Amino acid sequence: MSYLDFQIRDLGQLYEEMEKRLANVLEKWLDQADPNLPTILTAHASVEGAVYGGERSVLLGKDFVLPKSMVTDPRLDYVALGHVHKAQNLNEGNHPAVIYSGSIERVDFGEVKDDKFSVVVDVEKGQTEIDRRKLEEIRPFHDRFLELSSQKDITAQVISALPAPEVMKDAVVRLVMEYPRAWAPLIDEGTIQDYALDAFEFHFVKRPQMDERVRLPHDQTVGDLSPAELLEKF
Repeated sequence: MSYLDFQIRDLGQLYEEMEKRLANVLEKWLDQADPNLPTILTAHASVEGAVYGGERSVLLGKDFVLPKSMVTDPRLDYVALGHVHKAQNLNEGNHPAVIYSGSIERVDFGEVKDDKFSVVVDVEKGQTEIDRRKLEEIRPFHDRFLELSSQKDITAQVISALPAPEVMKDAVVRLVMEYPRAWAPLIDEGTIQDYALDAFEFHFVKRPQMDERVRLPHDQTVGDLSPAELLEKF
């Protein structure tokens, strides 16, 4: 903004202006490109229509998002994109291929179920062949959830909800646990952390729940109730 001396303060107008300038730059590059050679565009950016891990779509909003039309120009022979971690082709079945190869490792729990790939591409003018190769030896993520319904031996319940130590070894593990707030002193977090010691990373997310309070009917007050009735409601 400083370099271009923009006086715009509205984010939408700013992005619109940036998009126009980028489109002009890209058009200039394509005009200068040798038409006899394959033309490859690389970009580290969000492109409209891309899907993040966890099936979140890239939509127009706060982030600066390139319009899909900018990367599907038929004069391009291959578009290699970075930034979005989920592997995908934004122009499936059409030319040019617009490829997010994706990250080679899972980086958060939104990607727990995502396969990861490397991409080998043979690019010729007007024709591109893509070989997606699934990466097998990547760090596993394990995501578990536990809702405590009994305060009996809570630590054993937690450990039984986790994978075996050999499964957790060098993996990223998260356990989300919901429990009544009053049971918090019964949780032996040290023993649980020791059990997950060989994990590459262990996230123990505790979500204490407050008991819902009993509300008196609108036509009833505390003074209307006997001590025994009050005790029962308590």
